Amino acid sequence: MRVLRSEDDAGLVQRAVLAMARVSPDHLSKIVSSQVLETIEHADRTVRHSATLSLGLANSSASIKALIDLASDTHSGRGLVGGQVPWQIRSRAALSLGISQSRLSVSVLESILLDEHAPDDVRSCAALALGLTSGRAATKAVKVLRTLVDDDAADEVVRAQALVGLGKLGDVTALPLLVAVLTDDREDARVRQSAAIAVGLLGEVSHVGAVEALAEVSRDARDETLRGFALIALGRIAGRAADNGGDTAGALETVVHAMRRPRHTSDRPWAALAIGLVGLERGELDHALQLALTNEHESESNPTTKGAFALALGLAGVERAGEDLHDEFSDRRDEVYRGYAATGLALMGHWDVEGELLAELVSKGTPEALRLQLAGALSILGTPGATDVVMAALLEDANDDMGWALARALGRLDDSRAVESLVAIVDDTSLAPLPRSLACASLGFIGELATTRWNTPLVADFNFKAPVDTLTALVDL
Repeated sequence: MRVLRSEDDAGLVQRAVLAMARVSPDHLSKIVSSQVLETIEHADRTVRHSATLSLGLANSSASIKALIDLASDTHSGRGLVGGQVPWQIRSRAALSLGISQSRLSVSVLESILLDEHAPDDVRSCAALALGLTSGRAATKAVKVLRTLVDDDAADEVVRAQALVGLGKLGDVTALPLLVAVLTDDREDARVRQSAAIAVGLLGEVSHVGAVEALAEVSRDARDETLRGFALIALGRIAGRAADNGGDTAGALETVVHAMRRPRHTSDRPWAALAIGLVGLERGELDHALQLALTNEHESESNPTTKGAFALALGLAGVERAGEDLHDEFSDRRDEVYRGYAATGLALMGHWDVEGELLAELVSKGTPEALRLQLAGALSILGTPGATDVVMAALLEDANDDMGWALARALGRLDDSRAVESLVAIVDDTSLAPLPRSLACASLGFIGELATTRWNTPLVADFNFKAPVDTLTALVDL
């Protein structure tokens, strides 16, 4: 809050306002909302964007009213920003209404979604926000989203987001509609991709028609991403079946065949990741699947495909492969594969690689792309012993992308000892704005009150092939 009241640097204020909203408890929501509303008048558009998102996290009556006005571009909303509300702010306001779970949101989001004159990005965000609705309001949200999906004249990306929203709402009565869209060759590929995601969210092995439709699409669809999404959906359905004793043979057979003898070699990484998700959902893969995944990883020579197998082994927790992954991370020079191997080891919880990951991370000779993956792997490991090294790298790195990865890693390490040092960095006006802003971001990660990151409900299961500019910008926040 001190930063917001005394600093002018846009990057610093932008990260401070979001961090403040992330860490503030409910009893401070009115104070936080008041401060955020002052920040929304900032001259820099990126600050206004972050302030709009922060209003959803503050979740007070004043912040909800402001979000409704901003999302709807009302006279009051225009008064907040000094003119017509830009679509970027309207989109973020719509998403923030979804995050807030306010009972007032559904009618507003419905109006935006069904407004043919609203920008497609704004309508897409309204669809995704409706997918976060809970309770009795969710019934209304399902009807609104189904209406949009049935509108063949609507923009394909908006329909794609509406389909994902339907899947997230968990209403199984929507499954026949989703399967119909999935199997319709006349539909845009992006729409069918989102239908595959939604079927994976809702389907069970007992829904034979849904499983058969996914299997057919995974074999025969021309679009590679659609085939891949169908395989991932089958993996999720098979993984969930372990909880209710369902027969997974049909779903798993399709995925294993796509891994071992695919019609398209590009399907192998998708199939591997699908099997990894089965293990993640069940807590453990059976011996035969562990062996199949391990053997395919060992025999694969393409670095990217081999990397997918490394990630799958990590997701499934196949610890028997840990030694091989460790050896290959140490010995191979292929940076693409090494990044995936590091992530796989972190997912397995191999604490013994922490020293090597840290050494590579701080080495100036390590390629930037690999350093980003190493920072992510350290985030997953969450070992407090890495705090001092990551903190030092954070102060030294002037690169914004790398600095952000380090800030995220530092936050995920969840070491309360870092808070005092980070506060000191924020308050040290002799430092450049970038490390101070990154320290703000780290404090937001460390102090976040929710059990998951604030944006996880929004970005989870996002169809990256039907991009929404606003949502893409939120993935790493």
